[in-house]
Amino acid sequence: LTSQSSPKGKFNKAKYDEWKKLSDKLTVKDKKTPVISISPLQKAIRIAAVFLLLVSVGATVAWRITSQKLHSLISMETTHQVNVPLGGRGEVVLPDGSIVKLNAGSNISYSGCFGFNDRIVMLEGEGYFEVETNPQMPFVVEASGLRIKAFGTKFNVKAYPDEEEIITTLVEGKVKIEGENIDLTMTPSQRVTYIKGQYRHVLPDEDKIQPEPEKRIPEAKVEIIEPPKLLLANNVNTREATAWKDGVFIFTAEKLSNLAVILERKFDVSVVIESDELKDHKFTGNFHQETLEQILGIINMSAPIRYEIEKGVVTIQLDQRRRHIFRELSMK
Repeated sequence: LTSQSSPKGKFNKAKYDEWKKLSDKLTVKDKKTPVISISPLQKAIRIAAVFLLLVSVGATVAWRITSQKLHSLISMETTHQVNVPLGGRGEVVLPDGSIVKLNAGSNISYSGCFGFNDRIVMLEGEGYFEVETNPQMPFVVEASGLRIKAFGTKFNVKAYPDEEEIITTLVEGKVKIEGENIDLTMTPSQRVTYIKGQYRHVLPDEDKIQPEPEKRIPEAKVEIIEPPKLLLANNVNTREATAWKDGVFIFTAEKLSNLAVILERKFDVSVVIESDELKDHKFTGNFHQETLEQILGIINMSAPIRYEIEKGVVTIQLDQRRRHIFRELSMK
């Protein structure tokens, strides 16, 4: 047998170059990632910065939440008041959607929690109420010791502090009137007149006052001169009680003394009647958009009066000459 081979120790350069190229492609050189050294002080500063950031964000959120709660608390404790001056009329839409129309010289007040904790309004003057229904939370009007409670209805309340009567007229729905020894439920077209009682404060006799040095200011006792009364009328003309909200005034056998008060509020004037006889003179009619002088002219046609207007004061006097004429006409 014979064999053929390359001479021993002979170097093949061409094959070595091919192997080298292949080796360079397959070999990945190990490169070390540079390491950044951080001192303990730098670590502490970084941790503190992160902590302060978290505290700052938390404090901001807490402040906003607290601020909102405080704002809500202040709003709930705030009392809202609406005043309508003499010579004007006003309208208020309450937070629950109920509507209140106010006559001249009237005001209402209610708390910031109206519609949340309660639906209570305090009235001084005259107001027409259109109440939104809420069976769980009755709507209450407080006026001079009376509580007019409604759930969803339309009614008128006249409760001027300087008048002796509080008059409630029900247009729609149902209301309940509550007070001291009063519990009355009204139905539509009813009118309830509450006549305020007459009282006086009485001091004890001087001889009953303790002598010095134990002397003190004695407490006044309340003495009832006349107890309050409640009058109920059925099938009344509710338009007569509520027409004022549309700028219309309707009178049926109204005394001139009462009519004078209405004119004072409507036109922001003072009316002086210098005759007791004229104060009791009764009028029936209605006024729409007439001026003060036009209304006085109409009254003058139906009663023996003379009047003059000066610096916001209306003075009404009895006309003696015309008084005899009116008497003769009334006897025919």
